[in-house]
Amino acid sequence: MDWSLILTITIAGILIVFTSLVLLAVCVYLYPKIIKKKASKVIVPDINEYQEPVVTADETDEELIAVITAAIAAQEGTSYTSKLVVRSIRRAKASSPVWNSIGRLEALN
Repeated sequence: MDWSLILTITIAGILIVFTSLVLLAVCVYLYPKIIKKKASKVIVPDINEYQEPVVTADETDEELIAVITAAIAAQEGTSYTSKLVVRSIRRAKASSPVWNSIGRLEALN
């Protein structure tokens, strides 16, 4: 066996690996600085421009309850004259993951 060839290949491999790791570390270090310069050009809307949604009269709430009750009755396969009563309506969290929302939509179809 030629030990000098084995040592040369081993040292060359180690040098290549550590050199690439150093270059990768430099890229990771510089990446936030590059992004920060580009992010300063983005226009951010003023928070005061946001308006709360307008809540309408009680008729809309009654219509909403009627539509939700009809949808539940249709999903269960019962008629609207059954003893189905909607006691409360709560909005689902908007922070749910995308896969959760898609799962809910697939369950309805």
